[in-house]
Amino acid sequence: MKYAIIAGTGFEKVQELNESHIVKTPYGKVKVYLGRIKETEYFYIPRHGENHTIAPHKINYRANAYALKELDVDITFSLCAVGSVKEELPPGSLVLIKDIIDRTKLRESTFYDGEKLPLKHLDVSNIYCKNLREKLKTSFQTCTSLNLKEGVYVCTEGPRFETAAEIKEFALIGGDVVGMTNAPEIFLFAEMGFYSATIAYVTNYCTGITNEKVEMIDTYRVMDRDIKKSIENTILSLENLDELGERSIFI
Repeated sequence: MKYAIIAGTGFEKVQELNESHIVKTPYGKVKVYLGRIKETEYFYIPRHGENHTIAPHKINYRANAYALKELDVDITFSLCAVGSVKEELPPGSLVLIKDIIDRTKLRESTFYDGEKLPLKHLDVSNIYCKNLREKLKTSFQTCTSLNLKEGVYVCTEGPRFETAAEIKEFALIGGDVVGMTNAPEIFLFAEMGFYSATIAYVTNYCTGITNEKVEMIDTYRVMDRDIKKSIENTILSLENLDELGERSIFI
């Protein structure tokens, strides 16, 4: 099994990654790093670029997914910074995503649109691999002191923050956290046949949840380095990943 970690705001440079190479795809070039923990190697892509200059709606999601397919990746772990729509998920919470509400508008969300590849319809009933999530929950409980909760991710277009009225709507329809990057990423990963999981880190409460204004210092909050390492070590110490079952399929 080959692993990939795709990291967002606050997760950059978990380790010093000096080895990298460029993967050419039909959708553009992607710079992919090679990381290593003990005997386990993994591929690493910083979504927003090396210096966090790529806006959420400008990320080349299709190129990233295609590049990982070219590298024969089997399992992807998306790490995302998010805002919370619930007071019981305060800043600092870790959330294992179990489902997604896609509110993006302008992004290319499929490879199979009838142009370069034939039209197909993706089954999303197991978009976040259930068996992989169960293994992650068990591993976090036994290997760390971190509390990993579960929740639903609402993905917005960005780069602006959401209004208080939008946040109220998201809470009413079942959202728990709000971010700007896990769609179409998770769908493209499924189309490539990856087993995928997403861990979100709450950096702030969303607009209107508290009386405090959302500040950039909150959304770019630097996560404690020990927490970053703990998350990464837990991910890469998972065992029996050849028992994950069926992958997402087309219908």
